[in-house]
This record gives sequence, structure tokens and C-alpha cells, in this order.
Amino acid sequence: MAFTHLHVHTEYSLLDGASRIKDLVSRAKELGMDSVAITDHGVMFGVIDFYKECRKQGIKPIIGCEVYTAARTLFDKEVEKDKRMGHLILLARNNQGYRNLMKIVSEGYRHGFYYKPRIDKDVLRKYHEGIIALSACLAGEVQHRLLNGDYDGARREALEMRDIFGEDSFYLELQDQGLEEEARILPDMKRLHEETGIPFAATNDVHYVRQEDAVVQDVLMCIQTGTTVDEENRMRFSNDQFYLKSEDEMRKIFSNIPEACDNTVKIAEQCDVTFEFGHLHLPDFNAPDGMSNRDYLRKLCEEYLVELHIAPTQTYNGETVSSTKIRNLLSDGDIRAANAMLGREFSYRSIVVDGDKRGRTLGFPTANQFFPDNFVKLKFGVYASKTVIDGEVYPSVTNIGIRPTVHTERY
Repeated sequence: MAFTHLHVHTEYSLLDGASRIKDLVSRAKELGMDSVAITDHGVMFGVIDFYKECRKQGIKPIIGCEVYTAARTLFDKEVEKDKRMGHLILLARNNQGYRNLMKIVSEGYRHGFYYKPRIDKDVLRKYHEGIIALSACLAGEVQHRLLNGDYDGARREALEMRDIFGEDSFYLELQDQGLEEEARILPDMKRLHEETGIPFAATNDVHYVRQEDAVVQDVLMCIQTGTTVDEENRMRFSNDQFYLKSEDEMRKIFSNIPEACDNTVKIAEQCDVTFEFGHLHLPDFNAPDGMSNRDYLRKLCEEYLVELHIAPTQTYNGETVSSTKIRNLLSDGDIRAANAMLGREFSYRSIVVDGDKRGRTLGFPTANQFFPDNFVKLKFGVYASKTVIDGEVYPSVTNIGIRPTVHTERY
């Protein structure tokens, strides 16, 4: 027998998770486990550190995230209707699933952010391939509906999730941290399992490594909510059961449903994500209308320069030098001539086009270098386009960007 923790929050669940990655992996190994997951709240910032530490200690890393689900769609943002959000555990089955998981999380930040980075079912349908889903904790949509006495709604939700992810890729998540709400919905969870055939997966909502770490996690919650440990009426965990439990502890808790623990191993065996380090992983881009990538990039830059309605000129050796002349020199790689004409060092972003994977500088400076008078320097090398009103300079926060200072920056 074996067991794998599939619902785990690390220190990257900011001001909520108190599990240091190194300690977490060490403890999993100490408990005789051969795999463990990372499922931080709405983020994947800790994935690389987690992956490296697991590989270093001989533990199989399961890459995942506990995403927030929107009450309606990720575009709906009305406080009365959309402040409440659900939870859903997503685990990458393979590298395709990992890429899709990154897209799902990114969609939550790019389009769905409202209190938290939220996603909806349209996003899940679009990027479901290669992902295994668990119904999460009491905040999961299935469990939430059961808590509210809406069994039919919970059933519809579970069936829809199975339809999205597939017959073998959606699990009803069972938790028992000693909460009254968990015990209350357990009979309906069993009924749901019997009527739909959706399998169980047992988890502990791990927020810290050892039981005694509950005190530290409680302090984090106080920092998050702006309260003190002495205050009675504040957000807190109900007990000290949210730690990385041993297989024996988990099987004792779910002794009446042993398959729920067995299924965690089956899930872990299906998950196999590998990272390759030391190589650039640049996306392939094909310019539209049959243009080369270089020509298309040039076109975009020139269109933006026109939008600025600025065309400064300078003289060099008696010759009038326009921004177009400088652009041509740079695109031809004649950096020294461009520097001489400008009378200053010309630092710019390195842009990789036409399949060049070496990060070689190919010569398109950013607008703030063509037209330095149209930009205002803030702090730490940050530039923003500026607006002048009644003689006062105001940086435009919508166009803030970093001005690189080396020729070989890669991104």
C-alpha cells in the first residue's frame, strides 16, 4: 500500500501556507512517500523550486494548482454576485497538461482577477487536456452545494466536471480534518459516488508540515487579515489537523473508504511532468500575411512611432538624421554608427526573430530610446511615457516598462 498527498499548500500560498518546500519534501520522504503534489492557491510561483527539490531528494513531483472558480464567468465582476468563488484542484498529467495549467492560471490573472485570480468553465473546456481534477475542499463547488442542501445542483456540477475532464480525470475529493461540515456532507458525497460512479480521492488540506507548525500558520493568518493572535473574532483554522499526515494516519481516517487512499497512488502514477533546464524555450511565431518575423516586427514598431506623433531630428557631421535613419542603421546591426549619431550609448532590448534561438541582438530599440524626451524616468530603470499638463509632468502608468541597459538581454 501507499499514499500520495495531492492537496498541498507551500509557502507560495502567500500568508496562508506555512510549508517550506525543502522541509515539505524532506518530511514526505521521511514518511516513506515516493511522490507529493504542490497545489498552491491560484499561483504556480513555487513549481520550479518544488520540482528541483523533489528531484534532488528522489521524490516524484506532482505539479498542480488549487484554482479559484468564478461564480458566473471570469468577466463578471459585481460584488453582490461574484465575490464568492469556488476552489478546484488541477494536476498536470503530462507536459501538455502542465502547459495548459499555466494557461489556465494566466487566464485567471489576465481576465478573471476580482479579489482573486478566477477562471470559469469555458477556460477549463479550452485547456482541459492533460489535466486531472479533484473537487477540492469545502469551498469546492460540489461540496458548497451540498452544504447548502442542493444535492441536485451538486450532482449536476460533478457530472459537468466529469464531462469536461473525462471519465478517468475527475475525482470527488474527500477530506476529514475533524470539521463538522465535512462529516455533514459525507453521506451525500457517498450517494453522489454511488449514483454517478465518479471515484473518490482522499486528501488532507496541507498548510504546514508538522502538527506543531499550526501555531506558525496561525500567525500568518493574522498577518494576512491584519489581526493579532489575542483577538477572538478573527479568521483562523479550526484545529491543528492541516499538516502532512502519514499514510497510516490517512488510512485510519478513511478506513471505511480505502479506495479513496488507493486512488491517490493511481493518480500520482499517471502524472509525469518533466522540465528541461539549460535550454531556451522560446515560442514559435509566424508573422501574418506572409511577412518575415523581422519585417512584421519593424512594421509594428513603425506604426507605434507614428501613433506617438513625434518625429525629432538631429544633425551629425552636418547631415540631418531622422529616427528612420537611426532605425535603419540599427536594423542593419550598425550599432556604432547609431551611437555616434545619437552622441550617446544606445542600449536596447534583445529581440529574437526569424527562428534565431541564440538571444542575439537584432536591432530594434524601444520607443523610449528613439524619443527620450517623450519618456520620464521613474526609479530603478523604470520608464513611462509622459503627459505634460500645465507644465507638470505626469507618468502614464499604462505604458510603464523597463529600459534594459545591456545589449544581450533575453526574454
